[in-house]
Amino acid sequence: MAFWYHQIKARRIYCKMLGKHNDLSIREEFLDYDAAKTASVIAHNVVYSLDTTHLQLVFKMAYEEHGITAFALVHDSFGTHVGNTEVFFKVIRYALIKLFTERNVFDEL
Repeated sequence: MAFWYHQIKARRIYCKMLGKHNDLSIREEFLDYDAAKTASVIAHNVVYSLDTTHLQLVFKMAYEEHGITAFALVHDSFGTHVGNTEVFFKVIRYALIKLFTERNVFDEL
């Protein structure tokens, strides 16, 4: 999957309405993609995709293998009920190991 960032041109329009000056900003998006922007954000997008994959593995493994059904998530932090934390901690680590040892994601990229 490719991430495309379109070229954008911003225009500022100065107008006077009912005696007041207003500056309006209009962003015009073109069909051509911005190669520089695309290249500059690829590392961020790869890391974000790997974080998301790890999150999915954690929840899938915790539920299917350990029956954990209570989850909390804030950005990239995981949580569960206190009684599940020891097992959940191990699942989080095991999912990360599994993500990077079953295949070489960077070679595939």
